[in-house]
Amino acid sequence: MVISVQKIVKLLAVFFLLTSTLLVWYLWVPNSTQSVMGGFVHQSKYDLENYAKIRNKENEYSERFQRPAKEQALNLKYHFQLPEQIDEGKLPKIAPGYPGNYANAVDVIHAYYSILKEAANMYGYSGGCGTVGLDKLPYPYAYELLSPSKKMQLPLSSFIQSFSGIGHTTLLKVLPAYMPPDTPENRQYHLVEIEVITGPRYKENKAQPSCFAYYYGLITTEQVASGGWKIKSLNYLPEDFLCAPYHHWDWDAPSIVEAIYKNWYGLIDKIVNIERKDSLIYVYAIGKQGRYRFDFVRLTNGYDILLHEYIAQGIRWKETNLLKKEHQDFKFSILNSCFKN
Repeated sequence: MVISVQKIVKLLAVFFLLTSTLLVWYLWVPNSTQSVMGGFVHQSKYDLENYAKIRNKENEYSERFQRPAKEQALNLKYHFQLPEQIDEGKLPKIAPGYPGNYANAVDVIHAYYSILKEAANMYGYSGGCGTVGLDKLPYPYAYELLSPSKKMQLPLSSFIQSFSGIGHTTLLKVLPAYMPPDTPENRQYHLVEIEVITGPRYKENKAQPSCFAYYYGLITTEQVASGGWKIKSLNYLPEDFLCAPYHHWDWDAPSIVEAIYKNWYGLIDKIVNIERKDSLIYVYAIGKQGRYRFDFVRLTNGYDILLHEYIAQGIRWKETNLLKKEHQDFKFSILNSCFKN
């Protein structure tokens, strides 16, 4: 039998094709997983490990499901856990791992919001598939961080009621706010920004959406004799996501500086530099009387909020209050009319 050269070439081609296929199959299949529905889904061991790391990171503190914003939540100093045995009538309520007295204002703010992060008062409201977080159990622990004067104004029952419809609270920012020269030594002011998950009143047989809402506010802390730092008051303002994109100029840091300090007051001649670090914006300007710096914070809704004004004194920046009385609402401080009781 005579085999032509063309047939030999074809046979060799088929042989090499089969060999190559078997080799690929041998190298590839051990690192693959087969779908139950048939066919191969390539997933190497490395990919699985990498995915597990990403998944674990997403699930940290359940923020994969509780954080729609791109900005990361503040890394709190404390993590709330209930004691093994709860005595409902025992006061004060101090959680395991938390100090009885706080040495500084920022620590007590961290403690307060770390407790609220695990609390929820969703009875009668839509949201969740049963008990949310630790339900109302954490609230008495947060209440113990209020100052004695605040407790006299706000009983525990009213404090808990004030969280009706709130299923989760996340602290996003804590930043020092302006303190006027007459501020008592035992008092401090801070800007805080929070994100909450809330829902409307429950309606039977009617699905209701859960909603994310954002607030920024002024938190006043005071150092109590033999009691450390406590929270004296909290004043929140809701964030509007529709106002600035369609109206106003006064939510943009450079526009605010030019309008007020150049056009209205004539203090500056021009802006010389703008720096951005995370959510903070620093606007530097010069004028006939010297150099100026204006510090802003950018909120989740994009608003730039003026926090501090400085004038250069040699190599140092001295904080000042350049705004006239009628313009104090352009700065986030205790002098803003929004925070006057």
